[in-house]
Amino acid sequence: MKTVEYGTVSKVSWGHGPWMGEPDKKQWPDPKTGLPCLAVRHSNSGHWCGYVGVSPEHPLYKIRYNQCPDPNCTEEYGCEHRPESLLEVHGGLTYSDLCDVDAAEDTGICHKPEPGEPEPLWWFGFDCAHAWDLCPARELRYSNSLDDQVYRDLSYVQENCAALAKRLADLSQRTNG
Repeated sequence: MKTVEYGTVSKVSWGHGPWMGEPDKKQWPDPKTGLPCLAVRHSNSGHWCGYVGVSPEHPLYKIRYNQCPDPNCTEEYGCEHRPESLLEVHGGLTYSDLCDVDAAEDTGICHKPEPGEPEPLWWFGFDCAHAWDLCPARELRYSNSLDDQVYRDLSYVQENCAALAKRLADLSQRTNG
């Protein structure tokens, strides 16, 4: 997977901030695990979302982030087998799905695979639009107090993607190895 950046969101009305120098979507391979990663900016509110993809061989492939993959589990609530229980990231997992092949390349939750790379991927994701997360377009539009909010920048999302990729790779090794 090649590292690719896209810039498509107009940030002029958001005011000055670190977001002005950032792209709006980035794809890259995690350097330690090789798993594909995406950072996609939400076009309406300006916050980042991070994603890590797994191939069909992964034990959580096509398992929803809030779904228990263990058919013998009797816990309806608080199941420890669900991806959201196993994979800790900022704000918790909030997304899982196949590559959105109908979305635009520069804004969608999908990547450009290189020849020979596994496809389709199952993406696990998180967002940076939780309590005390600054969403530049939304917060400035509604003139909320920004004093107690933190903008989660691209670097922060990449760090969380790296941690998620490591956990996904470790889980795959424990299950397959």
